[in-house]
Amino acid sequence: MENIKHYQGASGGSTKDAQMLCLNAGSSSLKFKLYDLTSIDEALISGSVKLASDQHAKVEISHKDGQSHNETKPWTDIASPEVLSYLLSHIASLIKRPLKITRVVHRIVHGAHLDQCVSITRADQHHLKTLQFLAEFAPLHNAVSVQLIKACLNANELDEQHENVCCFDTAFHRTIDEPRSRYMVDPTLAGEALPGGMELRKFGFHGLSYASILTTLSHTLGREPNALNVIVCHLGSGSSICSIVGGQSFDTTMGLTPLEGLPGATRSGSVDPVLPLHISSAQLGKSDETKDPFSTVEIADGIRVSHAELTLNKHSGFQAVAGTADSREIISRRTAFIHPNPNPNQSEHERERDQTTAALAFDIFVDRIVGYLGSYAIKMSAKGGVDTVVFSGGIGESSRELHVELAKLLELSSLSASGQRVNVKQGDKCWQLKREDLELGETRRTVEAGQAVPWFVCKTDEEGEMAREVLARDNGAS
Repeated sequence: MENIKHYQGASGGSTKDAQMLCLNAGSSSLKFKLYDLTSIDEALISGSVKLASDQHAKVEISHKDGQSHNETKPWTDIASPEVLSYLLSHIASLIKRPLKITRVVHRIVHGAHLDQCVSITRADQHHLKTLQFLAEFAPLHNAVSVQLIKACLNANELDEQHENVCCFDTAFHRTIDEPRSRYMVDPTLAGEALPGGMELRKFGFHGLSYASILTTLSHTLGREPNALNVIVCHLGSGSSICSIVGGQSFDTTMGLTPLEGLPGATRSGSVDPVLPLHISSAQLGKSDETKDPFSTVEIADGIRVSHAELTLNKHSGFQAVAGTADSREIISRRTAFIHPNPNPNQSEHERERDQTTAALAFDIFVDRIVGYLGSYAIKMSAKGGVDTVVFSGGIGESSRELHVELAKLLELSSLSASGQRVNVKQGDKCWQLKREDLELGETRRTVEAGQAVPWFVCKTDEEGEMAREVLARDNGAS
């Protein structure tokens, strides 16, 4: 694809009082932060819109000085012009001055080989077509982001010359070399159907999260990013693991699409490649209609995916095995399975079914994580070894049960949780997990002997990383 010339501002003038709005759209949530362009150390405004199962959305908006606005709205589409207009209006009321947003920064999950910080303006929208095509490879996220960009371009509350900047999760993984990124299929199969010579290869995702964690860990340990060999487990509704060597992505679990690798709330994770055909055949067998097994369904305006892809993306994972996509509910049921506490409102059969399937979903998730951790530890042994294992994401940060189970299974491996305390400043963004937290006793295994590593929990800040990427671009960083 052609090199991208970056648009440098709303009016080409002073950035005084100018603001940057960072939007992080998921399939059912929208997180956002507003920054002054003169300083991105702290967001002026932060908040989220989260769709609930009752056809409503929970809105939370807070100012750095403590003011907040919370409301429930009858929304089912987080990328609608109505939602954007509402947010811009309430953000303006909280900062008590007119909005002067010159850049709206969007997290885009799949950017293929596009450069970081691609610009889209009302005057130049030619990259929208590529982003819309790529939505077929990341249907849970890209489709929403494309809708949101279109809403911004048409928003009366935004200056006509404002710039929409696309920050891609895939950009972080460009350093993965061919033996780890290449699929053993004929490269000409892609033909001319894919945009700009896009390859059928591993692209990797969650890159903005990994970049954010690497920055935080670097500050915590007092070491430059290029001196760190780390395995980061980003575990949430969508989960992946990344092996980072010398501050660069060395390998990651997700592939051409986010479906490859670990299972998630509604994603299957890696399955036998022929499974989608059998899913399609099974679905067609339930219908009297004659359909093509590769027939598609529209998930957003102009964006279509196959029925099998939709099943593997939206109706698999925790939801398919345990009947719920909520990891907290799964862990709660699993705990009840291990330590029975009968619920009088449930029959014994229902209770046993729910608890058994929850325990199974948890065990599958743990098994897949351990498999990738072991693989990466071996691969990295020839690259200087592993300095630390990091957990992030909603599950990775908060699930003590997951930490404990992984610690037990990895206790005799080279990734055993170290009992040595790292002499660093523990903060609210990054902290070390103690062996007692992991229900482990004392150990003689040491970091120096390569028998153990410190385990950390790091909070990710994708919106902050997006802001840093844009400022680095504006300041001419390569």
